[in-house]
Amino acid sequence: MKKYIASPIVYFVLFIACFCGGVGDVLAQNLTQTVRGTVIDKDSQTPLAGVSIWHEGTKKGMITDRQGQFRLENIPVGRQSFKISLMGFEQVSITNQEITSTKERILNIEMKESVVDLGEVKIIAPKERAMSINEMATVSARQFSVEDATRYAGSRNEPARMASNFAGVSGGSDARNDIVVRGNSPVGLLWRYEGLDIPSPNHFGGIGSVGGVVSMLNYNVLANSDFLTGAFSADYGNALSGVFDLKMRHGNDEKHEGLFMMGTIGPEITLEGPINRQTKSSYLVNYRYSTIRFVTQALKINVGFAGNPIYQDGSFKIRLPTKHLGIFTIFGLGGINQYALKAVDAKADGFDVFLTDNTNQQYNNRLGVVGMSNKIQLTDRTYLQTTVGITATDGTRTVDSVSTLNPQIIVPYQHIDGGQIKYLFHSFLNTKLNVKHRIKVGLMVDYYNFRHYQSDFNRQSQQIVTVRDTDKKMLLLRGYALWQWRPTQKLTINSGIYGQYFDLNQSTSLEPRLGLRYQISERQTLSLAYGLHSQIQNLPTYFVLSKRSESSPSLTPSNLNLTMNKAQHIVFGYDFLVSSLLRFKIEMYYQSLYNIPIQRFPSSFSMINEGGDFVLLVVPNLVSEGRAKNIGLELTAERFFNKGFYFLGTASIFDSKYQPSNGYTYNTRFNSNYIFNVLCGREWKVGQNNKFIIDLKTTYAGGRRFTPIDLAASKLAGTAVPVANQDFVEQNPAFFKMDGKVSFRMNRKKLSHEVFLAADNVLNNKNIFGQHYSAAAGQIITVHQLAFLPYFQYRIEF
Repeated sequence: MKKYIASPIVYFVLFIACFCGGVGDVLAQNLTQTVRGTVIDKDSQTPLAGVSIWHEGTKKGMITDRQGQFRLENIPVGRQSFKISLMGFEQVSITNQEITSTKERILNIEMKESVVDLGEVKIIAPKERAMSINEMATVSARQFSVEDATRYAGSRNEPARMASNFAGVSGGSDARNDIVVRGNSPVGLLWRYEGLDIPSPNHFGGIGSVGGVVSMLNYNVLANSDFLTGAFSADYGNALSGVFDLKMRHGNDEKHEGLFMMGTIGPEITLEGPINRQTKSSYLVNYRYSTIRFVTQALKINVGFAGNPIYQDGSFKIRLPTKHLGIFTIFGLGGINQYALKAVDAKADGFDVFLTDNTNQQYNNRLGVVGMSNKIQLTDRTYLQTTVGITATDGTRTVDSVSTLNPQIIVPYQHIDGGQIKYLFHSFLNTKLNVKHRIKVGLMVDYYNFRHYQSDFNRQSQQIVTVRDTDKKMLLLRGYALWQWRPTQKLTINSGIYGQYFDLNQSTSLEPRLGLRYQISERQTLSLAYGLHSQIQNLPTYFVLSKRSESSPSLTPSNLNLTMNKAQHIVFGYDFLVSSLLRFKIEMYYQSLYNIPIQRFPSSFSMINEGGDFVLLVVPNLVSEGRAKNIGLELTAERFFNKGFYFLGTASIFDSKYQPSNGYTYNTRFNSNYIFNVLCGREWKVGQNNKFIIDLKTTYAGGRRFTPIDLAASKLAGTAVPVANQDFVEQNPAFFKMDGKVSFRMNRKKLSHEVFLAADNVLNNKNIFGQHYSAAAGQIITVHQLAFLPYFQYRIEF
């Protein structure tokens, strides 16, 4: 008879389940919580009085007051559902809300007025959840659910990795959280935070990069937000691929609450509560400090860094309602990080995101965002929202080459020192003319104070050469207007115009947007959208230095005349609610990009491939003459969470090509051709108030494309030399990974607990990350992505 020995993780899970289920059952009681909130008109943002709120479990109900507020007492903990109805408005259902014993559930509900007054117009609830919060977004828009971010395996509790589960989206790699949308560079993504367009909110992102290793965004303070992947509406601009429109939730304005978390990443604390209960003012603050390096070193886990990464971040929001001046909010987000790697610590064949074994590297970066907004109701149909803020980034990167023959010989190789302060203004007026017409007009002003210095080692002259050196002030002026027309209950037309002006080189763009949505039946919807989109260059690109002529030794910025990158999007979608719980969606798209910077002389280089690294390439004398195109098909099958089970399957098949100055057509760096994701989860009730949960995710995708390395030239140069005019012509084998998570949640009268054990790449599949030239080994080394990576977290709410 065989004897099986369980792993320590299994014993730990069984202990938690037995302790919390057994002892918890002895103490079991029918725990309840308060559910309250506000109901407003979605278009005018005015409170709705007389709305019926009905809890399906207890059959309790109530009517909202003049301020649109409601309160339901003694709602049992666990998954609960509610129905919201008002004569002349589309009915709203909120299903499977997680109610805990220690935290009040605050619901902010928006209702849409019915075009045809037929009493209650029933809209199947899951459809609302699948659609974006911004209803001007016609297609390729998905509501980012905070609950999903915490639930999905492999997301590591961060928004960027969670978004990679959606159709048409892929992550850069296991080591970076770049968001690649429909074959576009991650640079094409817009990050919007509380109404302000902000720099990449990621730790270890690199100067000029929009991705990173770990997000500064924290799901504990985020509200449900929007994620858009193409043909987005006219209130978004200066982006080519997608938009992540993130919002912070309000702190509890009646009760002080707290949350503490501890896990592999490190400790974290969130506090919230009322400032003045009479005025409904509140605060929300969060802080996180990473101890990941100490934990992974103790457990001997390779997380993709051979060095010593350290980071911390925080965020806050203060909400101050007034009687006559509207609602003021003050918010902020910030993070600092540093990383150091010695050549003696790096392994030639180990997994490290910098792909090097003969350099000393040091990297420091800081990001800060502070803003204030005011939302004032001018009439019962019109409101004005104005947001002002400052974003600041600062970073340095130093790389020194270490001799493979004598480690004492260290030669400076690269130094980057840059940052920017950006002053932002965003104001828009939203008015609901009547049930069929809604207009929104806005103005945005971004004022940059940008500085950037970079020096690199030149192999030809064997000297350090300054390649960027600027301290420049710039203005980006933007405006937009949108008109939503609902001629019938079934047809919605979203039209708009967006324009921007960049004073650095007086470049301009005027962009029409149009979206049509037709509801064939209660369960079927057709969508069609077109948009012209533009984006200024990544700022360091403009300031690459070059000689004016061979006879002139002076260096000047050589890319100042680059125009804006442009893209035309067209998207067709079909959405079918097979049942109230099962949704099927298909989207087809075509994207034509032009004005992409390429080299003047024939080569395979194009800036369309930049954005997935820690450093932006230095390429002078570029011209805006490159082209590219993306075409694809996306499928989504989703079973909404109900009775303890959910399922999400996405399939993306696409082709992404570009044309550089040599006239040939190439695959872009991000053309993996296909991505398949399958996610599912199940939860079981344990005892009276506890839950045991299992979540799984499987990803199968085309391999990363790469440029081959010239081994002979690399040996002569002592560093990697790519094969000329062969940019991203080769592709790694297909990527396959399975992630899993096991959670246990416990509700008690004054405390609620959650512990989870998770693992990325549970099957330990050896996916290829890339290749690099090892000067120490004198050969090309293949580096694999993350192996089996376990991590854990304990969460307590009070």
